[in-house]
Amino acid sequence: MLLLLVRRIACILCNLRQKTVILCEFFDTWRDIRLKQGENKYMNTRSNNSSSLTEEQKEQAWLERTRANRRRRRLTDRLEINRITREYMQNNPEARFKRAARNKVRSMLRSGKWVRQPCEYCDKLGEAHHPDYSKPLEVRWLCRTHHIQVDSGKLL
Repeated sequence: MLLLLVRRIACILCNLRQKTVILCEFFDTWRDIRLKQGENKYMNTRSNNSSSLTEEQKEQAWLERTRANRRRRRLTDRLEINRITREYMQNNPEARFKRAARNKVRSMLRSGKWVRQPCEYCDKLGEAHHPDYSKPLEVRWLCRTHHIQVDSGKLL
């Protein structure tokens, strides 16, 4: 009776998650197994059929699952980042000035009209620092170290 109840719960979970859920022989772990085109590429390691797979096939199945998970996570992470950025831009009007100033400098560098200059304090390659974002083409060229110091107020 308990076995039938557990299998019924597994079927309900399967339908909810749109995956095939297989209960291990010893009822100690759940295995998520995806079916592709009617054939089981990801065998339960405790099942009798898993011995028919070579180590290379098991490794390939694991790689496919891992890559699919990474693609799905990267997509959801990117969508979340876009949502947060959109909200930030709507709630902070000054952020639009900053973005516009940075884009203007980036386009000037990319088009070749500007060339990166060395830092004002040392000879390292500089990055653009905007003292005033309302004037996007007025920049100071500072290396990363000095840029951080200027932004924190330690340098003028």
